[in-house]
Amino acid sequence: MDVEETSLTVKDRPAPPPSTPGTTAMNNDRVILNAQSALRYLGQTALIEMVWDDDPETMWHYLHIVGVVLPAAGLRGGPHFLTLRPGTEEAFAEEAFWENIRTIRVMRYSDGRGSSNVQGR
Repeated sequence: MDVEETSLTVKDRPAPPPSTPGTTAMNNDRVILNAQSALRYLGQTALIEMVWDDDPETMWHYLHIVGVVLPAAGLRGGPHFLTLRPGTEEAFAEEAFWENIRTIRVMRYSDGRGSSNVQGR
């Protein structure tokens, strides 16, 4: 699978079966992340399918995971990844909240221009 854009809108397109722990197929089930499974993604570049309760369309993002904010009492917004978009020089990381992640796939490699392969494919 080649990725040529940093984010894609996807609807009604079936996904291949998951090949990486912590992934789900594209359906109504969302990936279930916890501290142990989330830490496996630290330092990885991933293709992440995001979904929100008030929007029927999902959004795909190609992101590098640079941090993990774990569940904690009083944490506003909940646990999430801190992410950067590959190929940009952003000064601050963006948040990808676990509750909005439907699918996450680690990328095997990247050529620096957005072309990559999904690990296990």
